[in-house]
Amino acid sequence: AYPLQSAIMLAALLVAAVVEGLSLTALLPLLNRVLAKPGDSGDDAAALEADSESGVGDTVLRTIEAVGLSPSVELLLLVIVVGSIFKGGLILLAKKKVGYIVAHVATDLRLSMLRAILASRWEYFLHQPLGQLTNSMSIEAVRAANAYLYGATLISQLIQALVYVIIATLVMWQAALFSFLMGLLIYLALGRLVNMSRKAGRRQTLYTKLMIARLTDTLLSVKPLKSMGRESLVDTVLVSETKNINRALRREVVSSELLSAAQEILFALVLVVGIYVTLVKWELPIATVMVLGFLLSRILKRTGQVQRSYQKVAVSESAYWSIQKTISKAEQAREDTGGERPPTFERSIELQDVSFSYKDKQILEGINISIPAGSFTAIIGPSGSGKTTTLDLIIGLLQPDSGTLLIDGIPLSELDMHRWRRTIGYVPQETVLLHDSV
Repeated sequence: AYPLQSAIMLAALLVAAVVEGLSLTALLPLLNRVLAKPGDSGDDAAALEADSESGVGDTVLRTIEAVGLSPSVELLLLVIVVGSIFKGGLILLAKKKVGYIVAHVATDLRLSMLRAILASRWEYFLHQPLGQLTNSMSIEAVRAANAYLYGATLISQLIQALVYVIIATLVMWQAALFSFLMGLLIYLALGRLVNMSRKAGRRQTLYTKLMIARLTDTLLSVKPLKSMGRESLVDTVLVSETKNINRALRREVVSSELLSAAQEILFALVLVVGIYVTLVKWELPIATVMVLGFLLSRILKRTGQVQRSYQKVAVSESAYWSIQKTISKAEQAREDTGGERPPTFERSIELQDVSFSYKDKQILEGINISIPAGSFTAIIGPSGSGKTTTLDLIIGLLQPDSGTLLIDGIPLSELDMHRWRRTIGYVPQETVLLHDSV
């Protein structure tokens, strides 16, 4: 939906990861040169020299020497600082783009739903709890936007993890393969906690929607409830949904904390084993072990962050699908705007043999009415006799099951419905209080 902004975000994240990778690539040969003192034993010096002048390390050292610099502690620190500055700037650019898109996601979802609802048939409104629509416009739109934020964060962490794996491969492919496999196994082993979070997110979406709908309906009836001293009924009605939301939130928090705790323990074990194998079993130089240990910890850390971000996406995505479902239903109930003929009202409004029913309940049957232009006409009758329904048919909010409605002898279905309604002043029987000044 946002290709240019997303492309800029991904490009910035990728370049930031590459910049960090290059600074880390320079770390090992620089460390080896710095640690290679004249007093080192022959074997140690040979090992350090071999590591420094192989593959990427050789290229890095030749580049440094070509610009007239010599490997030193100062240069080592400078490489780290410069790489961090470049990476920080690019990450800031990426996050700025993510922030713009997150705001757009929430706004566009709200506008799409609002336009779809306003363009739908009146019958659609009759069967929609107002609280559910309010919930979609507020809570679900925010959670859906957050799902995009977590998804973008996931991509950022995944790119960084892959760059670390590539760097580790250049240093020592066995260690890179080990860290990759360990990260993948831990990811799969803890996948059940992600599924638990997804289910909790779905329940949270469902029960919040039900709770807000019931709350809105109840508050619309607050005057008679207070008049009869029945305020306690509100608690009875809402307590079940509130407890369900509480349980869903509890499951979400528990699964999230379990995932973080399990990752910390497993990653620590893998890191300890990796350092032990490279230092004791393979007897690698301390500089190489330091770099590999750093890379291994970064790979495991980023892998863990990817899974935690995915867990957050799983929790929030149900809100996105819920609001999309609401938009889809409203679009399917889109109102027919009638014909293109401009309306006039100079002679009369006529209902000829008009019948209408709500599902199985017959409201009007064979009604014939003629209302002269310029007259004052009142329709009277008991509750449920079809007075409001008759007006809704004249306005075009409802369509008759049979019969014809004519405006100056022209069928209402041939008129521009929007222009016809613009000529009407409508005062409903329900009181609408606007909490603001006139």
